[in-house]
Amino acid sequence: MGCVRLLDCTLRDGGYVNDWNFGKKNIASILELLKESRVDIIEVGFLRDEPFNEDRTIYNSIAQFKEVVGTKAPHALYSAMVEVQNPYPIEMLDEHDGEGPDFIRVVIWKRLLDEGLEYCKQVIAKGYPVCVQPARVDQYSDEEFADIVRKFSEIKPMAIYVVDSWGCLDTARLLHYMRLCDQNMDASIALGYHGHNAMMQTFGVAQAMLAEGFERDIFLDASVNGIGRGSGNLHSEIIAEHLNTEAGKNYNLPSLLEIFDKYVLLIFLELLPKGLAWGYSHSYLLAAKYGCNPGYAEYYAAELKLSPVDIEEIFKTFGKEKIIFNRDYADKQLRQWRHNTMRFAIIVPTANKPYAIGTFLQQAALACQKYGIDIIVYDSSKDDRTKNIVLNYQQDKESSNVLYHRYTGAFDGVSIDTKVMDAYRDYADDYDYIWAIRDGLIPVPDGFYPLIEQHVRKKIDFIAVDASFRSNNALINKEYTDRADFFKENGRRFNMLGSVIIRSEAAKAMLAEIPLDDTNYSFWLPSAVLTYFARHEATAVTLVDNVYIYNPNGTTKSFWNKSETMLKVWVLWWPGMIDNLPGVYNKHKNFVKEIRMFDFIPFRLSFLMQAKANNSLPLKWVWKFRKKIPDVSTSTPFWKVLLIALLPPPVASIIVRHWYSYPIRFVRCFLKNEG
Repeated sequence: MGCVRLLDCTLRDGGYVNDWNFGKKNIASILELLKESRVDIIEVGFLRDEPFNEDRTIYNSIAQFKEVVGTKAPHALYSAMVEVQNPYPIEMLDEHDGEGPDFIRVVIWKRLLDEGLEYCKQVIAKGYPVCVQPARVDQYSDEEFADIVRKFSEIKPMAIYVVDSWGCLDTARLLHYMRLCDQNMDASIALGYHGHNAMMQTFGVAQAMLAEGFERDIFLDASVNGIGRGSGNLHSEIIAEHLNTEAGKNYNLPSLLEIFDKYVLLIFLELLPKGLAWGYSHSYLLAAKYGCNPGYAEYYAAELKLSPVDIEEIFKTFGKEKIIFNRDYADKQLRQWRHNTMRFAIIVPTANKPYAIGTFLQQAALACQKYGIDIIVYDSSKDDRTKNIVLNYQQDKESSNVLYHRYTGAFDGVSIDTKVMDAYRDYADDYDYIWAIRDGLIPVPDGFYPLIEQHVRKKIDFIAVDASFRSNNALINKEYTDRADFFKENGRRFNMLGSVIIRSEAAKAMLAEIPLDDTNYSFWLPSAVLTYFARHEATAVTLVDNVYIYNPNGTTKSFWNKSETMLKVWVLWWPGMIDNLPGVYNKHKNFVKEIRMFDFIPFRLSFLMQAKANNSLPLKWVWKFRKKIPDVSTSTPFWKVLLIALLPPPVASIIVRHWYSYPIRFVRCFLKNEG
């Protein structure tokens, strides 16, 4: 075997994790310590045609390279790297004078072999020896690799490498490529190995390469603590100590360890909480297994927090695009996988609110598409404005996850029960989970999807959801074994469409088992959920988080369209539905009857005044319900409700407009109650 040379690429390959921003003083200190370590080759960074920053190991000229390196160590060679896919302009490369890089390493991509060969010739013409680095050797057949080795051997490079860019290959396969290389190039050319540690293989490969006994010089790439892209590289300190023991080398190990203690460790600790630190991980292992760019592993594991099991399933769907990281492609494959794994639909029952739907789609559709969630606009408008908004959005955004459904079923002018039930009938076979939500809310899938995904995997039947701002900023992720607790903690929430996500199998069973009748009119959905949950071995959770925001173009007055509706809803229909629920809920029924939510308390003074201003609090109905109102308005005495009912609507409108003015404060002080 010829001479073994250890090339440290800490400042070059290590730059992939920190954008090469080591800092000017740190670069100088690391170079000095690498000199003291007595490694054979020090790679100082990249040559690229981009603005120079003295804190980064990217150079725009040989003069900058010289200034950073300063006085070279007499025992070491210094190298820089260039890439054919982003070539450093050959006209900017100064003639070799012995003071800049001693040689230049050229990264060659399969799709640019001819360009790479020509570029290497031009670098050699400038006087620089070159090392040829064919990236991703795993993509070459034996014949292809042998052919490129022969071609590049003709220009007499300093070395030709076997490069396992993504750590895809095991020892036996890499040794096979090394033998092909050895058999097809001139004896004067060194054989190099640059590997990544996705399968913890780099040290074993280096050992096997040395044991093979190649009759030529050997170049081994390594970096301190393996710092580098993805899973990182062969560790300089480990291979240095091995070469000291087994090959009679004299590398100074403490200097390499000092680089780690003072500089590399700090970078690692900064990246670790973000999930972006290099080194072995299951996600990098899977990227290697499926031949994917490690950038995909970082994106799915660190940014999206997907599990290794999920990441593997996504990688199985990858095509040729996996070679170069592309976020759009990553999102596309993720959406497709999610859609195939969990068919999730948000259904928006709406009527005559085109602007609300337009805002809903603009703010939610693309975010939902990212997670493979379909949005179905379930529309019963009197005209085509809503339909046109949906169709225009589909065309403008080329959106495949936004659907329009024209609903022509029954509507009595008050309750949308039949419409909601028909929505489940129409789509329960097409989706695993359905979230029926009113158009006054806008889902925030970035906030809720990762948590909901956990419950979907368990096939939870009912996921009660709420926004944290409506729950005193609480964050809740709770699974229930006690049905009464679920009712107590969520019953009040269920007065609003959008408070529960339902597994389609449960929805179909509810439709078959629980009819719409006088006992649950206007509240069929909460009645059906709670009744089914009480009767069956169903499962339920509560999820309170950043689930949705208000739609600024939505409305909150749907129950105030007719004069008597507001009182009927909250004095008759809601309490009546609660009373008819199964007995397992009895101890909490009186508590749930009185709606007291962050944004909705029907018998709060300000709400009552608004109702009167809308002519929705007629005196005759207040008097008619005088015995029932106290049951649902324990914090607002009946006499106050009656007093507001006596006001003429125009007076109530004036009070509402000036609710916080000084004169009105006097009235509020007199009433001494805000509910």
